[in-house]
Amino acid sequence: MSPFLKYILVSLLFFGLLTAISYRFLNPRSAGKAALSSQTEVRFLTDVQLLDTLYRSFRIAIKGTDQSALAQTKSNLQEQLEALQKRPAEATVLDTIFRRVVRNYKFLILVNEEAVANQKDIVAKKQAYKDQIEHLTQDNQFLKLQIVNKQSQPPPPPVAPIK
Repeated sequence: MSPFLKYILVSLLFFGLLTAISYRFLNPRSAGKAALSSQTEVRFLTDVQLLDTLYRSFRIAIKGTDQSALAQTKSNLQEQLEALQKRPAEATVLDTIFRRVVRNYKFLILVNEEAVANQKDIVAKKQAYKDQIEHLTQDNQFLKLQIVNKQSQPPPPPVAPIK
């Protein structure tokens, strides 16, 4: 995993954790509101855990070679993201955070696909360079052999001047 992706993932998790903690301790609430809020928090945490699990499955599938598994995990993740994004907002802080989390996961999907495409391009270029080096090495050996053959032949007889 590249340092950039690690930074994004750690920042995303840290931001979510920090926001959840600050929301929990800095927001005064009544007993009825606290019960409703804790239900909202539980739903938020289960949704985020589900997204995290689907995202990890996607990361594993994108590194593999099975295109059908990749397509299935990507569609599962995107379907879940769309369903969660269409969920009615309750105008709470957690809904705002959750919308940002969904947006960040969509961005991470694009970043991962681009990284895999770049990696495949690098591998293809590397193989092309190896093939070119091998071809040039063979040409070099052939030229050395021709030089040795030319040097091992006796020099041509001197040409008599024309009178």
